[in-house]
Amino acid sequence: MANFKIGDIVARKSYGYDIFFKVVDIKDNGKENIITLKGISYRIQADAPESDLVVQPESKVRAYKEEVYRDCQRKLNYAKTYGARSQTYATRMPPWLKKGFYRDTANEREQSFKRPGKVLHLDGDQDYLETCMKEYKKRGIDAIGKHIPEREQPSYVYRLLQENKPDILVLTGHDGISKDQKNYSNINSYVNSRYFIEAV
Repeated sequence: MANFKIGDIVARKSYGYDIFFKVVDIKDNGKENIITLKGISYRIQADAPESDLVVQPESKVRAYKEEVYRDCQRKLNYAKTYGARSQTYATRMPPWLKKGFYRDTANEREQSFKRPGKVLHLDGDQDYLETCMKEYKKRGIDAIGKHIPEREQPSYVYRLLQENKPDILVLTGHDGISKDQKNYSNINSYVNSRYFIEAV
């Protein structure tokens, strides 16, 4: 068995090494250690026996992050292209059809959107929060970020809203299905979803 430590980047053999995770907790269950994992590029939390995990070398982690980034850029570009096409189509529609169903958001945007509102972002993961804060800064968005574990967010949100008076509240963190849960429509089947609901 490998000796895992907190912070190691690993992948699961049983899932074909599809997602890379950071080791965040190690529990001894008497037989073998159960490792708690958080995705490094996807907001997923999972547990796995240490026998199912393989530590990933830095070169593979770098390549994985680059591929995830490229995939995100492809999706963003698609969304921008699709959105632009939709807007072009809407401007070519006859006025009688456009009036009841479409707003002329291009003109509205010029008149009313100078800057987006102030964002208060609470995140259960410091690494993700740092990434988000860089993106806010890059896009010129006024944002305040706080690293608060998912289960503690309901206790902090009201005070932070009062202190910071944001226009937009963002609550994020990792989540996953609790062990041995099969009812996906029950909020209690998930590790952290109930905390996000409680916070709002």
